[in-house]
Amino acid sequence: MPTQSNDDSFGRGVEVTTRGGVQVITSPDGRSTTITDRGRVTTVTTTPEGKVTVTVNGRPVVDPRALNDAITRVASTSQSGRDAMVKINGRPLQEDDLLVLGAVGGAVAASLAALMLYIVLHTMGRMFRRATTRRTDDAPRLQRIEQTVESIALEVERAAEAQRYSAMLLTERLPDPPARVAGPTRAEAGGRVLTPH
Repeated sequence: MPTQSNDDSFGRGVEVTTRGGVQVITSPDGRSTTITDRGRVTTVTTTPEGKVTVTVNGRPVVDPRALNDAITRVASTSQSGRDAMVKINGRPLQEDDLLVLGAVGGAVAASLAALMLYIVLHTMGRMFRRATTRRTDDAPRLQRIEQTVESIALEVERAAEAQRYSAMLLTERLPDPPARVAGPTRAEAGGRVLTPH
Protein backbone atom coordinates (compact mmCIF):
# COMPACT_ATOMS: atom_id res chain seq x y z
CA MET A 1 0.00 0.00 0.00
CA PRO A 2 1.42 3.47 -0.79
CA THR A 3 2.75 5.41 2.16
CA GLN A 4 3.05 9.16 2.62
CA SER A 5 6.55 10.62 2.60
CA ASN A 6 7.84 14.06 3.54
CA ASP A 7 10.34 15.54 1.11
CA ASP A 8 11.25 19.25 1.29
CA SER A 9 11.84 19.53 -2.46
CA PHE A 10 8.20 19.02 -3.40
CA GLY A 11 6.17 18.64 -0.18
CA ARG A 12 4.17 15.57 0.73
CA GLY A 13 4.18 12.83 -1.87
CA VAL A 14 3.23 9.24 -2.42
CA GLU A 15 6.04 6.72 -1.95
CA VAL A 16 5.95 3.42 -3.80
CA THR A 17 8.61 0.71 -3.68
CA THR A 18 8.68 -1.42 -6.80
CA ARG A 19 10.58 -4.57 -7.76
CA GLY A 20 14.28 -4.72 -7.06
CA GLY A 21 14.24 -2.06 -4.33
CA VAL A 22 13.55 0.88 -6.68
CA GLN A 23 11.78 3.68 -4.83
CA VAL A 24 9.47 6.03 -6.70
CA ILE A 25 8.13 9.22 -5.07
CA THR A 26 5.60 11.37 -6.93
CA SER A 27 4.54 14.85 -5.83
CA PRO A 28 0.83 15.40 -5.03
CA ASP A 29 0.36 17.58 -8.11
CA GLY A 30 2.08 14.94 -10.30
CA ARG A 31 4.65 17.36 -11.73
CA SER A 32 7.69 15.88 -9.98
CA THR A 33 8.87 12.30 -9.76
CA THR A 34 11.94 11.08 -7.88
CA ILE A 35 13.37 7.63 -8.52
CA THR A 36 15.96 6.14 -6.18
CA ASP A 37 17.78 3.09 -7.50
CA ARG A 38 21.01 1.72 -5.95
CA GLY A 39 21.96 5.07 -4.45
CA ARG A 40 21.28 7.05 -7.62
CA VAL A 41 18.52 9.66 -7.25
CA THR A 42 16.89 10.84 -10.48
CA THR A 43 14.32 13.64 -10.30
CA VAL A 44 12.14 14.70 -13.23
CA THR A 45 10.23 17.95 -12.74
CA THR A 46 7.76 19.61 -15.13
CA THR A 47 7.04 23.33 -14.77
CA PRO A 48 3.55 24.77 -15.39
CA GLU A 49 4.86 26.11 -18.72
CA GLY A 50 5.77 22.53 -19.79
CA LYS A 51 9.55 22.78 -19.35
CA VAL A 52 11.12 19.51 -18.12
CA THR A 53 14.13 19.50 -15.78
CA VAL A 54 16.09 16.34 -14.98
CA THR A 55 18.51 16.12 -12.06
CA VAL A 56 20.69 13.18 -11.07
CA ASN A 57 21.93 13.19 -7.47
CA GLY A 58 20.95 16.88 -7.18
CA ARG A 59 22.84 18.05 -10.31
CA PRO A 60 20.97 19.24 -13.40
CA VAL A 61 21.58 17.02 -16.42
CA VAL A 62 22.52 18.80 -19.63
CA ASP A 63 24.62 16.12 -21.30
CA PRO A 64 22.42 14.40 -23.94
CA ARG A 65 23.80 10.97 -23.05
CA ALA A 66 23.09 11.40 -19.29
CA LEU A 67 19.69 12.90 -20.13
CA ASN A 68 18.86 9.91 -22.32
CA ASP A 69 20.01 7.54 -19.54
CA ALA A 70 17.82 9.35 -16.98
CA ILE A 71 14.79 9.31 -19.29
CA THR A 72 15.35 5.59 -20.00
CA ARG A 73 15.56 4.91 -16.25
CA VAL A 74 12.31 6.83 -15.62
CA ALA A 75 10.56 5.07 -18.51
CA SER A 76 11.72 1.59 -17.48
CA THR A 77 10.69 2.19 -13.85
CA SER A 78 7.27 3.49 -14.78
CA GLN A 79 6.83 0.76 -17.42
CA SER A 80 7.76 -2.03 -14.99
CA GLY A 81 5.19 -0.64 -12.57
CA ARG A 82 2.52 -0.74 -15.26
CA ASP A 83 3.42 -4.28 -16.33
CA ALA A 84 3.26 -5.52 -12.76
CA MET A 85 -0.19 -3.98 -12.27
CA VAL A 86 -3.17 -6.29 -12.63
CA LYS A 87 -6.06 -4.87 -14.61
CA ILE A 88 -9.71 -5.92 -14.49
CA ASN A 89 -11.90 -4.71 -17.36
CA GLY A 90 -9.18 -2.26 -18.38
CA ARG A 91 -8.80 -0.57 -14.99
CA PRO A 92 -6.05 -1.21 -12.41
CA LEU A 93 -6.80 -3.47 -9.46
CA GLN A 94 -7.53 -1.38 -6.36
CA GLU A 95 -7.47 -2.22 -2.65
CA ASP A 96 -11.27 -2.57 -2.55
CA ASP A 97 -11.04 -5.07 -5.41
CA LEU A 98 -8.52 -7.08 -3.43
CA LEU A 99 -10.85 -7.12 -0.44
CA VAL A 100 -13.72 -8.31 -2.62
CA LEU A 101 -11.53 -11.00 -4.20
CA GLY A 102 -10.39 -12.08 -0.73
CA ALA A 103 -13.99 -12.30 0.47
CA VAL A 104 -15.01 -14.30 -2.61
CA GLY A 105 -12.02 -16.60 -2.18
CA GLY A 106 -12.89 -17.10 1.49
CA ALA A 107 -16.51 -17.87 0.61
CA VAL A 108 -15.40 -20.42 -2.00
CA ALA A 109 -13.01 -22.04 0.48
CA ALA A 110 -15.74 -22.17 3.16
CA SER A 111 -18.17 -23.69 0.65
CA LEU A 112 -15.67 -26.36 -0.35
CA ALA A 113 -14.98 -27.14 3.32
CA ALA A 114 -18.73 -27.43 4.02
CA LEU A 115 -19.16 -29.71 1.00
CA MET A 116 -16.33 -31.96 2.15
CA LEU A 117 -17.79 -32.07 5.67
CA TYR A 118 -21.20 -33.01 4.24
CA ILE A 119 -19.68 -35.79 2.13
CA VAL A 120 -17.73 -37.22 5.07
CA LEU A 121 -20.69 -37.07 7.47
CA HIS A 122 -23.09 -38.49 4.86
CA THR A 123 -20.73 -41.41 4.17
CA MET A 124 -20.29 -42.10 7.89
CA GLY A 125 -24.08 -42.00 8.38
CA ARG A 126 -24.60 -44.53 5.58
CA MET A 127 -21.98 -46.81 7.12
CA PHE A 128 -23.67 -46.55 10.54
CA ARG A 129 -27.10 -47.29 9.05
CA ARG A 130 -25.71 -50.26 7.17
CA ALA A 131 -24.10 -51.62 10.37
CA THR A 132 -27.33 -51.07 12.33
CA THR A 133 -29.39 -52.78 9.63
CA ARG A 134 -27.18 -55.85 9.80
CA ARG A 135 -27.70 -56.08 13.55
CA THR A 136 -31.48 -55.98 13.19
CA ASP A 137 -31.31 -58.60 10.41
CA ASP A 138 -29.28 -60.86 12.69
CA ALA A 139 -31.76 -60.58 15.60
CA PRO A 140 -34.23 -63.28 14.32
CA ARG A 141 -31.32 -65.55 13.48
CA LEU A 142 -29.87 -65.14 16.97
CA GLN A 143 -33.28 -65.94 18.49
CA ARG A 144 -33.45 -69.20 16.51
CA ILE A 145 -29.94 -70.14 17.65
CA GLU A 146 -30.90 -69.37 21.26
CA GLN A 147 -34.03 -71.57 21.03
CA THR A 148 -31.99 -74.39 19.50
CA VAL A 149 -29.39 -74.20 22.29
CA GLU A 150 -32.16 -74.26 24.93
CA SER A 151 -33.81 -77.32 23.34
CA ILE A 152 -30.45 -79.12 23.16
CA ALA A 153 -29.81 -78.32 26.82
CA LEU A 154 -33.25 -79.73 27.72
CA GLU A 155 -32.57 -82.94 25.76
CA VAL A 156 -29.14 -83.35 27.42
CA GLU A 157 -30.79 -82.93 30.82
CA ARG A 158 -33.39 -85.58 29.95
CA ALA A 159 -30.67 -87.96 28.81
CA ALA A 160 -28.74 -87.39 32.02
CA GLU A 161 -31.92 -88.06 34.06
CA ALA A 162 -32.56 -91.28 32.11
CA GLN A 163 -28.98 -92.39 32.72
CA ARG A 164 -29.30 -91.74 36.48
CA TYR A 165 -32.57 -93.68 36.55
CA SER A 166 -31.10 -96.67 34.71
CA ALA A 167 -28.03 -96.62 36.98
CA MET A 168 -30.34 -96.68 40.02
CA LEU A 169 -32.26 -99.67 38.62
CA LEU A 170 -29.06 -101.55 37.94
CA THR A 171 -27.83 -100.86 41.45
CA GLU A 172 -31.01 -102.24 42.99
CA ARG A 173 -30.72 -105.52 41.06
CA LEU A 174 -27.20 -106.27 42.20
CA PRO A 175 -26.64 -108.43 45.26
CA ASP A 176 -25.78 -106.76 48.57
CA PRO A 177 -22.44 -104.96 48.70
CA PRO A 178 -20.70 -107.36 51.11
CA ALA A 179 -21.47 -110.21 48.77
CA ARG A 180 -19.63 -108.56 45.97
CA VAL A 181 -16.10 -109.54 45.16
CA ALA A 182 -13.73 -107.26 46.92
CA GLY A 183 -10.59 -105.99 45.25
CA PRO A 184 -7.16 -105.75 46.86
CA THR A 185 -7.02 -103.53 49.92
CA ARG A 186 -4.86 -100.47 50.16
CA ALA A 187 -2.27 -102.28 52.20
CA GLU A 188 -2.04 -105.07 49.63
CA ALA A 189 -1.60 -102.57 46.78
CA GLY A 190 1.39 -100.99 48.46
CA GLY A 191 -0.45 -97.95 49.82
CA ARG A 192 -1.80 -97.01 46.44
CA VAL A 193 -5.35 -97.07 45.20
CA LEU A 194 -5.86 -99.12 42.06
CA THR A 195 -8.49 -97.77 39.73
CA PRO A 196 -10.31 -99.97 37.22
CA HIS A 197 -9.44 -98.08 34.10
